[in-house]
Amino acid sequence: MKASVFEAKYNRVVNHRMGLILLCGFLALTNILSGALNLKQHGSERVIISPPTIEQKFWVAGDEFSDSYLSQMAEYFSWVLLSINPNNAEDRISKLLTHVAPGSYSKIKAELVSQVDVVRERGFNSSFTPVSTSVSRNELKVEVKGMLDLKVNSQRIESTLKTFEVVFASEHGKLLIKAISLKEDI
Repeated sequence: MKASVFEAKYNRVVNHRMGLILLCGFLALTNILSGALNLKQHGSERVIISPPTIEQKFWVAGDEFSDSYLSQMAEYFSWVLLSINPNNAEDRISKLLTHVAPGSYSKIKAELVSQVDVVRERGFNSSFTPVSTSVSRNELKVEVKGMLDLKVNSQRIESTLKTFEVVFASEHGKLLIKAISLKEDI
């Protein structure tokens, strides 16, 4: 009798042990599969920056962008850069610098910091109102034409038609600023 009870307990322990071994094997396989899927997905994440107000439909596919996306982003960046005053100039410039390509960062930062100094010294208030945009998708270049109003102490000193040109670069589906310029229209 003791032998049969011992043998029954032994068989139960062996069966329990086999169940645990199978469970551990299954969990190890799922961990290996999960790791392989994570490695496959590594590097394929994408960050898409959208303008604060979306006025038109747009699409982004890999390193290609629709004309409407390029246009809206250029208008947003023109507003950030050209609608400034002594109180918000530094914040606006730091916001814009987060969207600059690494290869152009130091050059653009130096230009923008000098612009902030001029705005602060002279107390300029400026506002830019876009009138039209011209997009070259192949070159990732956008020209935004608009009225730039300059004021000092709430008195308008100049209102001129200007063209804000921005050249973009694409890094892993993320649109970055490569170059910016402001030209006066004649």
